[in-house]
Amino acid sequence: TRQRRKRRRLRAPCTARMETGVGIGEAPTTHAMERVSPDWSLQPLTMELVAGMTAVYNEGFGSKRCCICFPITDTDGTRLRYYQRHPERLPMCGIAVGADGTPLGFVQVAVHPMQDQYGIHTLQPGEAYIEQVGVAAAARGKGIGKALLQWAETLATDRKSSVLTLTVLHGNPALRLYERFGFEALPPPDPVERCFDICGTFWIVGRPYGLCDPHWGSVEMRKAVPGR
Repeated sequence: TRQRRKRRRLRAPCTARMETGVGIGEAPTTHAMERVSPDWSLQPLTMELVAGMTAVYNEGFGSKRCCICFPITDTDGTRLRYYQRHPERLPMCGIAVGADGTPLGFVQVAVHPMQDQYGIHTLQPGEAYIEQVGVAAAARGKGIGKALLQWAETLATDRKSSVLTLTVLHGNPALRLYERFGFEALPPPDPVERCFDICGTFWIVGRPYGLCDPHWGSVEMRKAVPGR
C-alpha cells in the first residue's frame, strides 16, 4: 500500500510525548542502574554521559559517509543539543558504563507514539523501534551488545509495546547477534521498494563496508515482545 511504501522508503540503518502509564521523562523502575558485571553496569542516559555516548557513536559510525562524501559523525554537539531540547528521550536510551565511569555502549529506543530522532522511521501502534545501538571496539566480546538488546526489550515491555523492531545494514556482522537474540528478518520488499531502500541507504550512509562490498540496502527485523 502507499502508506507501507512510504514507511519503507528510507530507513536509518539501527518527538511525541509519551502516553503510557509511565510518566513523561520517567525511567521505568526496572531501568535503574543495574550492575551486570564487576566491570560495567547499565543505566538510563543522563546529560553527563551524552559526551561519552557520542564518542561511542562516532567510533561505530565513523566509516559511514552520506553519498560516500560527508561523514555522519557528530562533531558539533548535535546529539547534546537534541537531548537538551528533548530531555524526555533520556530514559529511552540505555547506556553501558565501565567501572571508571566511561560509556562503553548504548541503545536508543523510540516507542509509539513518539518517532525516531531523525524522522526517518514511522512507528506503528504497539511498536518499539531500536534506532541505534553501538558498543565501543575495546568493549566488544563482553556481552554488552546482548545486554543492551535486553534493556531495550525490557523497556518495550514496560511501555506495553507488542513488537520490537530495528533496521540493520546488509553486511553488518551485528545481524548475527540480532538473530541469536530472536529477531527475524522481514520478507524482502518488492522491487520498487527495494530500489528506494538501496538508494536511501546509500544516501544516508554511503558504502561503509567498501565500494566493492556485495551487500546493498538494509534488512528490517522484528521480534515479538514476550508476554504481549
